[in-house]
This record gives sequence, C-alpha cells and structure tokens, in this order.
Amino acid sequence: MNRLKNILWFLFPVCLFVILYVLDFNYQCPFKKLLHIPCMGCGMTRAVLAIFHGNFLASFRYNLMAFPLIIMCLISIPFLALDIAKNQATYINRIDQLVQKYAGFIFVLFFVVWLFNLILNGKRL
Repeated sequence: MNRLKNILWFLFPVCLFVILYVLDFNYQCPFKKLLHIPCMGCGMTRAVLAIFHGNFLASFRYNLMAFPLIIMCLISIPFLALDIAKNQATYINRIDQLVQKYAGFIFVLFFVVWLFNLILNGKRL
C-alpha cells in the first residue's frame, strides 16, 4: 500500500506538469461563473503555463501562489522517487504532517493572495 501511495504522490506533479504544458484546454471556474469573481485558485493554470514559458511577470499577475506550487513540486519529485526506490513512505508522511500542522496558515496565505489579486486585477482574472 505504501508503494502505491508513493507512486501516486510521485506521478501527481509529473502528470500535472505534462498536462499543463502539453494540453491547452479552456476551463471555466464554477466559482467565477456563479459569483462573477475569481476564486482563490483562479489563474493558477495560466500562471504555471506562464512560468513554463519563462514569462514570470505574467505568472505573478495571474496567481502568485504558482511560484510556491512549482517549487514544491520540483522539490518533491526526487524525494518521492527515493521513497519509491526504497519502498518507504518517509517523505509522504512528512508532507502529511506538514499539511496538517500548517493547513490554517496555507489557507490564510491563499486568502491574502486572493484578496491581493482582487484588489490589483479586479475581475480581470
């Protein structure tokens, strides 16, 4: 079971990068469609794509949280590969602990960035 969990945790960021880089799909956020304001994650896909294409300023304007997401995914890949190779769940267990410990802080950070995006960009997202 741990091996499967490790493989899934490893494949998630890899698949995310491939899907975002290769596919260009037109998705509309249900939150934005219903309330006519962007949600906390609005612009994240465009921000990640902008980073992949080297346009960091555009990424910053779309969603500032794309930078920590990319960094976290890039750091996670080698550690998850190591866990898979050793058939352990050391890194995944540590991630679970950190998420549980800092979930409130992460939410507040997303909320502040969301307000920042609303103030700076209005309904443009």
